[in-house]
Amino acid sequence: MLNSKIKGRLYPHKDYFVQINGVRVYGSASKTILEIDFNGGKNNSWFNKVKGKLYLEGAPSYDPATQTLLVRDIKYTVDTKNIILKIAEWLNNETIAHLKKSFITIRL
Repeated sequence: MLNSKIKGRLYPHKDYFVQINGVRVYGSASKTILEIDFNGGKNNSWFNKVKGKLYLEGAPSYDPATQTLLVRDIKYTVDTKNIILKIAEWLNNETIAHLKKSFITIRL
């Protein structure tokens, strides 16, 4: 359900973009893990392209009144922090914050 909602979504920022290729949600201990397959780069350029997976984790919560699954306290995993450091020159915090917000609430 989340994959069909997010797949193909484009997040532009200035001269750069991030596009979501797919999302996988799974549990690990008491956390929800969001594996986000993405590609991105500079607009209108074949150079400086990046492709990879970002991992977000948070605490799952369900609201029966709205039939909504929430992922609270969402943050990057250690692997993702390493990836972000490599692409930080163009993938800024504003773009990342927008990406994270897209995955916090999942209407069932």
